[in-house]
Amino acid sequence: MSPLQSLTDQQGERLLPPFAVAAPAAVPPEQGAMWAYPRAEHGPEEVAFCMVTAMLGRIHLSGRADLLDAGQRALVAEAVDAYRPYRPLLARAVPRWPLGLPGWRDGWLALALQAPGTTLLAVWRREGAPRECVVPVPGGAVDAVEPVYPRFPEGDVRLLPGGAPTRPDV
Repeated sequence: MSPLQSLTDQQGERLLPPFAVAAPAAVPPEQGAMWAYPRAEHGPEEVAFCMVTAMLGRIHLSGRADLLDAGQRALVAEAVDAYRPYRPLLARAVPRWPLGLPGWRDGWLALALQAPGTTLLAVWRREGAPRECVVPVPGGAVDAVEPVYPRFPEGDVRLLPGGAPTRPDV
Protein backbone atom coordinates (compact mmCIF):
# COMPACT_ATOMS: atom_id res chain seq x y z
CA MET A 1 0.00 0.00 0.00
CA SER A 2 1.13 3.52 -0.74
CA PRO A 3 1.64 5.93 2.18
CA LEU A 4 -0.97 8.20 0.59
CA GLN A 5 -4.24 7.38 -1.12
CA SER A 6 -6.46 9.96 -2.80
CA LEU A 7 -9.98 8.92 -1.83
CA THR A 8 -12.04 10.61 -4.53
CA ASP A 9 -11.93 13.33 -7.15
CA GLN A 10 -15.47 14.45 -6.23
CA GLN A 11 -15.66 18.24 -5.88
CA GLY A 12 -19.26 18.62 -4.69
CA GLU A 13 -19.02 19.30 -0.96
CA ARG A 14 -22.48 17.83 -0.25
CA LEU A 15 -21.43 14.53 -1.87
CA LEU A 16 -18.11 14.12 -0.05
CA PRO A 17 -19.11 13.14 3.53
CA PRO A 18 -19.98 9.50 2.73
CA PHE A 19 -16.53 9.09 1.17
CA ALA A 20 -14.82 10.67 4.19
CA VAL A 21 -16.81 8.62 6.71
CA ALA A 22 -16.33 5.28 4.92
CA ALA A 23 -12.65 5.82 4.00
CA PRO A 24 -11.08 4.47 7.23
CA ALA A 25 -12.76 1.12 6.53
CA ALA A 26 -10.31 0.74 3.64
CA VAL A 27 -7.38 3.12 4.27
CA PRO A 28 -5.75 4.16 7.57
CA PRO A 29 -6.72 7.74 8.48
CA GLU A 30 -3.16 9.06 8.15
CA GLN A 31 -3.01 7.74 4.57
CA GLY A 32 -6.46 8.82 3.36
CA ALA A 33 -6.26 12.04 1.36
CA MET A 34 -9.55 13.90 1.10
CA TRP A 35 -9.78 16.88 -1.21
CA ALA A 36 -11.33 20.09 0.12
CA TYR A 37 -12.57 22.55 -2.52
CA PRO A 38 -13.75 25.77 -0.87
CA ARG A 39 -15.07 28.09 -3.56
CA ALA A 40 -15.66 31.82 -3.84
CA GLU A 41 -19.43 31.29 -4.09
CA HIS A 42 -19.52 29.41 -0.76
CA GLY A 43 -20.90 30.97 2.38
CA PRO A 44 -19.18 30.36 5.73
CA GLU A 45 -21.13 27.15 6.45
CA GLU A 46 -20.21 25.67 3.07
CA VAL A 47 -16.52 26.52 3.50
CA ALA A 48 -16.56 24.87 6.94
CA PHE A 49 -18.45 21.86 5.54
CA CYS A 50 -15.73 21.42 2.87
CA MET A 51 -12.93 21.65 5.39
CA VAL A 52 -14.45 19.33 8.03
CA THR A 53 -14.81 16.67 5.35
CA ALA A 54 -11.03 16.51 4.96
CA MET A 55 -9.98 16.95 8.58
CA LEU A 56 -10.02 13.31 9.82
CA GLY A 57 -7.53 12.23 7.18
CA ARG A 58 -4.96 14.10 5.14
CA ILE A 59 -6.21 17.50 4.07
CA HIS A 60 -5.67 18.12 0.38
CA LEU A 61 -6.66 21.70 -0.33
CA SER A 62 -7.55 22.50 -3.90
CA GLY A 63 -9.45 24.97 -6.00
CA ARG A 64 -9.02 28.69 -6.55
CA ALA A 65 -7.94 29.89 -3.12
CA ASP A 66 -6.91 33.16 -4.75
CA LEU A 67 -10.61 33.92 -5.37
CA LEU A 68 -11.67 33.45 -1.74
CA ASP A 69 -12.49 36.57 0.24
CA ALA A 70 -10.82 37.37 3.58
CA GLY A 71 -13.54 35.64 5.62
CA GLN A 72 -13.37 32.47 3.55
CA ARG A 73 -9.57 32.40 3.72
CA ALA A 74 -9.79 32.88 7.50
CA LEU A 75 -12.09 29.83 7.77
CA VAL A 76 -9.67 27.73 5.71
CA ALA A 77 -6.75 28.91 7.86
CA GLU A 78 -8.75 28.18 11.03
CA ALA A 79 -9.33 24.61 9.80
CA VAL A 80 -5.65 24.05 9.07
CA ASP A 81 -4.66 25.56 12.43
CA ALA A 82 -7.16 23.31 14.24
CA TYR A 83 -5.87 20.28 12.32
CA ARG A 84 -2.15 20.70 13.04
CA PRO A 85 -2.15 19.71 16.76
CA TYR A 86 -4.05 16.45 16.27
CA ARG A 87 -2.58 15.42 12.89
CA PRO A 88 0.11 13.27 14.61
CA LEU A 89 -2.65 11.33 16.44
CA LEU A 90 -4.12 9.98 13.20
CA ALA A 91 -1.47 7.23 12.87
CA ARG A 92 -2.59 5.73 16.20
CA ALA A 93 -6.30 6.41 15.81
CA VAL A 94 -8.90 3.67 15.58
CA PRO A 95 -11.94 4.53 13.44
CA ARG A 96 -15.47 4.19 14.80
CA TRP A 97 -18.79 4.87 13.12
CA PRO A 98 -21.17 6.14 15.82
CA LEU A 99 -24.08 6.43 13.37
CA GLY A 100 -23.04 3.33 11.41
CA LEU A 101 -21.31 3.14 8.07
CA PRO A 102 -22.69 5.84 5.80
CA GLY A 103 -25.41 5.49 3.24
CA TRP A 104 -25.15 7.65 0.13
CA ARG A 105 -28.24 9.68 1.02
CA ASP A 106 -27.93 9.76 4.82
CA GLY A 107 -28.83 13.13 6.31
CA TRP A 108 -26.55 12.78 9.33
CA LEU A 109 -23.11 11.19 9.13
CA ALA A 110 -20.41 10.84 11.78
CA LEU A 111 -16.88 9.53 11.99
CA ALA A 112 -14.97 9.15 15.23
CA LEU A 113 -11.26 8.46 15.56
CA GLN A 114 -10.22 7.18 18.97
CA ALA A 115 -6.65 8.09 19.80
CA PRO A 116 -4.85 7.77 23.12
CA GLY A 117 -6.47 10.22 25.53
CA THR A 118 -8.98 11.70 23.07
CA THR A 119 -11.71 10.99 20.57
CA LEU A 120 -11.94 13.10 17.44
CA LEU A 121 -15.47 13.35 16.08
CA ALA A 122 -16.70 14.87 12.83
CA VAL A 123 -20.44 15.23 12.27
CA TRP A 124 -22.22 16.32 9.09
CA ARG A 125 -25.83 17.42 8.73
CA ARG A 126 -26.90 17.46 5.12
CA GLU A 127 -29.80 19.35 3.63
CA GLY A 128 -33.20 17.98 4.60
CA ALA A 129 -31.98 16.13 7.70
CA PRO A 130 -33.75 16.62 11.04
CA ARG A 131 -32.43 19.56 13.07
CA GLU A 132 -31.03 17.39 15.88
CA CYS A 133 -29.13 14.15 16.07
CA VAL A 134 -27.90 12.20 19.07
CA VAL A 135 -24.41 10.93 18.38
CA PRO A 136 -23.24 8.12 20.68
CA VAL A 137 -19.56 8.65 21.45
CA PRO A 138 -17.46 5.48 21.20
CA GLY A 139 -15.96 4.42 24.50
CA GLY A 140 -18.90 5.36 26.71
CA ALA A 141 -19.77 8.43 28.71
CA VAL A 142 -17.97 11.69 28.09
CA ASP A 143 -17.20 14.43 30.56
CA ALA A 144 -16.86 17.20 28.01
CA VAL A 145 -17.13 17.93 24.32
CA GLU A 146 -14.99 20.72 22.93
CA PRO A 147 -15.83 21.91 19.41
CA VAL A 148 -12.57 22.39 17.54
CA TYR A 149 -13.79 23.64 14.16
CA PRO A 150 -15.67 25.65 13.08
CA ARG A 151 -16.14 28.06 15.93
CA PHE A 152 -19.42 29.56 14.73
CA PRO A 153 -21.53 31.29 17.38
CA GLU A 154 -24.72 29.56 16.24
CA GLY A 155 -25.47 25.93 17.05
CA ASP A 156 -24.20 24.13 20.10
CA VAL A 157 -23.20 20.78 21.51
CA ARG A 158 -25.07 19.49 24.51
CA LEU A 159 -24.32 16.47 26.66
CA LEU A 160 -27.35 14.35 27.39
CA PRO A 161 -27.70 12.25 30.55
CA GLY A 162 -25.33 9.33 30.08
CA GLY A 163 -22.82 11.42 28.18
CA ALA A 164 -24.09 11.23 24.58
CA PRO A 165 -23.65 14.55 22.78
CA THR A 166 -26.26 16.05 20.56
CA ARG A 167 -25.43 18.75 18.04
CA PRO A 168 -28.37 20.71 16.69
CA ASP A 169 -28.28 23.16 13.81
CA VAL A 170 -24.93 22.09 12.38
